[in-house]
Amino acid sequence: MSDPQPDSIPADAPFDRPDADVIIRSSDNVDFRMFKLMLSVASPVFAGMFTLPRAVEEASADKEGGLPVVRVTEDRKAVDILLRLCYPGTVPDLLTLDDVKKGLEVAMKYEVDSAMSFIRRALVSPEFLDNNALRVYAIACLHKLWKEAEVSAKASLRMPREALWDAVTVHVPELHSLPAEAYLHLVRYHRSFGSAAAPIVHRWSSEWIIYANRYSFCFFKCIDCTDSLSRLSHNINDGKSKAIWWSDFVTSVEESVKEHPLAPASMLALASNERHLEKPLRCSSCRKTVNRDIYEVIKIISSMLEESAEKAVLDLSF
Repeated sequence: MSDPQPDSIPADAPFDRPDADVIIRSSDNVDFRMFKLMLSVASPVFAGMFTLPRAVEEASADKEGGLPVVRVTEDRKAVDILLRLCYPGTVPDLLTLDDVKKGLEVAMKYEVDSAMSFIRRALVSPEFLDNNALRVYAIACLHKLWKEAEVSAKASLRMPREALWDAVTVHVPELHSLPAEAYLHLVRYHRSFGSAAAPIVHRWSSEWIIYANRYSFCFFKCIDCTDSLSRLSHNINDGKSKAIWWSDFVTSVEESVKEHPLAPASMLALASNERHLEKPLRCSSCRKTVNRDIYEVIKIISSMLEESAEKAVLDLSF
């Protein structure tokens, strides 16, 4: 003799309407009172089910208050997301990546195509990209959302490469299902852009005379730091010069972006490093503006790297 089914509990509004004509019961026995017409318009799967009476009978083990009960395999949260995607004037609260993942799964299973753009935007929201780009990438790849995979791959450039290698220690459950090629392509993408980013910084530093004429940075104009200035080559006679400590700073940035390509925070950390600021902070002229000037340099370099990242190509052949 099978165990009796536990009593169901009613869902919250708006799924508690007394005039509903069907009940969707979640796997954890929560009853959502809905309208067949709404479900049929939003989902071809439900439309087919309600068109064929036998399908409804097979899905309905019983009735509740005279209404057919359609049992589904999804839990309360997933059903709530699904029905809010179908219910006019409501949208689900996709507050976590787990919520987004459930939304993707139910929207695809029940073919609620009209909701896909909403869920895809939620997947690549700044909050998720900033905090868990790797998991966003994994979810996107598993659901064949290639545009979102590219967006999240670019966001991963804000992570140090070491974090990608250490992904097995991070809570990214989707990695267990992700094809190995998809993960390796992301690591290669990160490494390839890091290798390309360093020459971009180097090229900027080699063309610093352009910026010396455009900006009044202390490391281009200070005449007091004669012990730390390096003259330009003899064929440039405009008297421009650059501080040696600044060249050392740019070299450090080059090394940093190899491992952490789009990381303004790490560059700012370098800018405040005593190894680079010791000399300018001793200078009565430089110390007034050195922090501000280096921050401006970082913004210039970051902008160049961001522009280059837009052209980076992710291999999605897996």
